Amino acid sequence: MVAAFEKQKTTAEIAGILKTLYHGGNGLGSVSAWYAEDGIHLSHGKSVRYDRSAQVISWESAAERIGELLESGQFASNVELAEAAGYERSLLSAKLWYLYHDFSEEAREAGYLSCLSEIKGNGFPEETRLLTEQLSDPAFRQTLKEEYAAFWTAYQQDRDLLRFHYHRPREIWENLKDLDLPRRTFSSDLSQVPTVQHFITEDEIDAAMTGGSSFAGGKGRIYAFFMENHTDKEKVRFLKDEYGIGGRSHALSGATHSGEDHDGKGLHYKKQDCPDVHLNWEKVAKRITSLVQKGRYLSEQEQAQYDKIQAEKELAEEDAIQAQQPEVEEKTPKPTLREQFEQYKPVVTAAISEDAAYRNACGHSDRENAVVEGNAAVRRAVLGSKDMELIRLYSDVPEFRQRLHREVIDETYPKLHELLRPLSQEDIDTALCAWNGNIESKYAVVRYMKDHAREKDTAAWLAQEYGSSNSPFVVRTGSPEETQLPWMKVQRRLAQLIQEDRFYTEEEQDRFDNIDPIAIREALEERGIVNGQVADPEKLDNDPFIQRVMSDAEQIAAAETEQTSEVSISDEEYDAVRSPIPQRTSYDPAAPVYAVGDTVYIEDAAYQITELRDDTVQLLPTGMVYPIYRAERKEQFEQLLRADRRNAYYTEFLPIDPDKADQDLRDVLAHGLMDEADKQQISTLLQSGRSNSEIAYWLSRAYSGEIETLNLETGDIADYRTTAQGMELEVLDAEEKRLAVLYFRWDEVAPLLRGMYARQLDGFGQERPEPAAESPAFHSETVAVYPGEKNNLPYDVVVERLHIEEPEPPAPVTEPEKTFEEVLEEHPVSIQVNGQWQTFPNAKAAEEASYEEYKANLRRNAQNFRITDEHLGEGGPKAKFQANINAIRLLKNLEAAGQQASPEQQEVLSRYVGWGGLADAFDPEKPAWASEYTQLKELLTQSEYAAARSSTLNAHYTSPTVIQAIYEAVGRMGFETGNILEPSMGVGNFFGMLPEEMRNSRLYGVELDPVSGRIAKQLYPKADITVGGFETTDRRDFFDLAIGNVPFGQYQVNDKAYNKLNFNIHNYFFAKALDQVRPGGVVAFVTSRYTMDAKDSTVRRYLAQR
Repeated sequence: MVAAFEKQKTTAEIAGILKTLYHGGNGLGSVSAWYAEDGIHLSHGKSVRYDRSAQVISWESAAERIGELLESGQFASNVELAEAAGYERSLLSAKLWYLYHDFSEEAREAGYLSCLSEIKGNGFPEETRLLTEQLSDPAFRQTLKEEYAAFWTAYQQDRDLLRFHYHRPREIWENLKDLDLPRRTFSSDLSQVPTVQHFITEDEIDAAMTGGSSFAGGKGRIYAFFMENHTDKEKVRFLKDEYGIGGRSHALSGATHSGEDHDGKGLHYKKQDCPDVHLNWEKVAKRITSLVQKGRYLSEQEQAQYDKIQAEKELAEEDAIQAQQPEVEEKTPKPTLREQFEQYKPVVTAAISEDAAYRNACGHSDRENAVVEGNAAVRRAVLGSKDMELIRLYSDVPEFRQRLHREVIDETYPKLHELLRPLSQEDIDTALCAWNGNIESKYAVVRYMKDHAREKDTAAWLAQEYGSSNSPFVVRTGSPEETQLPWMKVQRRLAQLIQEDRFYTEEEQDRFDNIDPIAIREALEERGIVNGQVADPEKLDNDPFIQRVMSDAEQIAAAETEQTSEVSISDEEYDAVRSPIPQRTSYDPAAPVYAVGDTVYIEDAAYQITELRDDTVQLLPTGMVYPIYRAERKEQFEQLLRADRRNAYYTEFLPIDPDKADQDLRDVLAHGLMDEADKQQISTLLQSGRSNSEIAYWLSRAYSGEIETLNLETGDIADYRTTAQGMELEVLDAEEKRLAVLYFRWDEVAPLLRGMYARQLDGFGQERPEPAAESPAFHSETVAVYPGEKNNLPYDVVVERLHIEEPEPPAPVTEPEKTFEEVLEEHPVSIQVNGQWQTFPNAKAAEEASYEEYKANLRRNAQNFRITDEHLGEGGPKAKFQANINAIRLLKNLEAAGQQASPEQQEVLSRYVGWGGLADAFDPEKPAWASEYTQLKELLTQSEYAAARSSTLNAHYTSPTVIQAIYEAVGRMGFETGNILEPSMGVGNFFGMLPEEMRNSRLYGVELDPVSGRIAKQLYPKADITVGGFETTDRRDFFDLAIGNVPFGQYQVNDKAYNKLNFNIHNYFFAKALDQVRPGGVVAFVTSRYTMDAKDSTVRRYLAQR
């Protein structure tokens, strides 16, 4: 609404917008409202919809009044006003994102909306956020409008550019143009709109009841029952049976946070910010009786339909009575049930084949949804047939009804699905390859396209050759979908198919008599062969195919020569051949995954493992002139290995320590999901050298779709469910109270199984003797002898030739029927991602997409961290240093994986205290801090190190005790909620200590140090945090409270707007914060004593004047 007024829309236009935004009813204070076609109905009390004395405000008057409220600053809060334009852009970015991701392959190849292809992120939330920011750039909007206009024009000519057609191109175009309209601005002193007590109106309850039960046809059954003469108890019993136990969302006025639940006690209604309403079945029965009697239960259209059905029923009953009268003539024998089924089945089949809802489901949904719509269509067809015998059979004979549903849907769905589903590229290619059914014509097409594929007249020639020069190429005959291709598109696609050798079908290629003799003769002539004779040897030799064959033959011959030739070797080479080559035996549980001398990649740098100890790994960066060693705990080292894909050789065989894994998961795996045969199979796979990815794939195939319950060793209960992506555990206590819901992907389970196998735990693994290494056999042959006496030497010289025989290769390991890679390549996987079904080329790609969605959900559901430890940050310098190191390592791991910190990880991050008072750690001349100095240089990038070192001058950690005292003072000043700014936030302890009564405030933070700022973003994901200097931000008169511990120091900040003041850094923060806070706001900073105690009163005078 604010955006509409900012763009200065007319009153009529805004009135039309109001009709779409307001619907249903609302209870505010003591007034009820109902939003109707003619305007807003208002009345005191809990009902207004049918109150003839109610005040009616037309939508035009409502638009004018909203404009007045905006002018006076009473319609929206300052935050809503500030974010209105951005919200409008975010709505448009969502529409554009969905449109762009529904592009067909043809649209993508044509490059439509290419400016959107440059916006890349982790799915919908991040990409729409980036697009929203881009839409604020006039140059980008101009480019987007030009590209969108080109796309829209093309789409009007070729609807195949989109896979789905629910988008509203004109609306998107109007929204785009609106962004360039001149805007006026509104202001408000409200931090939030004054709250009013809401309630659920009687009108909303009545409207919800007229929706009927949750079952199809429920409303009609309820109305018919209440139109009959029944007692109150019978009505109550009927309603209980009809409604059953269940519920639905959006039940009241379509509100998002509203719902209806029904059980054995009655109906229960909920709506956000409103007291719940509970009605027992006696009250429900009375209300429905009243609605039926007053003619308000059915709409006018529903009433007309009901009256029509009743009239038809009465007529049918009269016919039935007449049919029962004795007849003189002999009655015909009554048909059997089978004969009646065969009679009515074609009638129903024809009817549902034309049912719009069923046809839409067949064409654009999966079979499961289509069956649901099909069942509803069958019911509609039977009831709409007006055939009383069919209706009787359907209602009274379950066998008839069930068989009718089953056979009609089984017959119609495949045909309708094939006829109505959206065209794929494969459909188009199949139709083109079928051509006109004449193989001679296909030969002619191939020959013609060879020389004329790019000419403009080729499209007309193809149409003439096909036999349809006056109409487009029909892909799917008989389909109502747009399934025709212009001949220009046919020309382009045929050229591709012919070039890729896909124009002829496999059957045509297999039939020898379908070889095109003309094409063969032309091909041979190109290679220098005429009439079976080599007429041009040079042309034949220069043919690429002949050259490739000759090259392969030469390579094979060379390889055979190398294998058979005899070589002379030195003693050292001979010893190396004879000594056993160390290999990792895949079935040995104790075999190390990595060893001294291996090269690994950590934090994008190459390291060589120089030493392995019980719990640490010593590393040396490769290529260093002066070696600086790095030591990592094994657990941390393996986490770092997993962060770089170049370490896959090691990480694919890394186990997880079973003692450190989730014990509930381990219990379910060992005693629930897997029996002894499964454990033996997994042990065999591990013994044969299978990687973690291969084990994960085996698990996804073996355990998808299982749902079981297990009594855990802890005494708790675990309900677990498996899918192709992983397994979910719901842990309940003995009273079935939920304790936790855990989810594990199969690629997380596989390393745990490897760890259990390596430790021989829970029935995994089996010791096997290690096979002896086979030494290569050899024999020698004397080539020459040089006697010592002839050469004046004290010894003879004997030259021998050694012949090394290859040992027998080990017996091949029995492999599955197909290799793992072959199975992955041959089985695409479809899963739901962001609410939409998507197909991926293999299971690994699907798992990665599912994992990305899982991480996105974590980010969306992340909560701000809450500090509860009053001793947070306490400890000596070394303890604080270690807390910082732990936090930074965790931060880098999270960022490498693209993850949002969990509550447990936020606890680790919160212990980061910055570098104030830890200057010794940055001094290479301090022997006591040499180890810490080395860790910092290795852990931080060059820019991060520089920023951290500079922060030792002015970074000061604020304890929870001090923060709590400041908030108490601010509360006594009258601050309750609003926009809060922390301009030098560190990791955000002021946000973590925000009192409960201020929870509704919006949080904004600024932090110069990149590490601190990134940790703050992980700790407070719902806050708006800028990683940069305070001098780079400017939101004047926007905040209600500025709070924090500002930097201290006798130096200045380069901010053009404040340079003339010559204030030191702590005083600069005061000066700028005062301009950022609106009149009446509060600035509460911890600062240096020189702010108020300095001999020079310039700063104090400046502050007092503001």
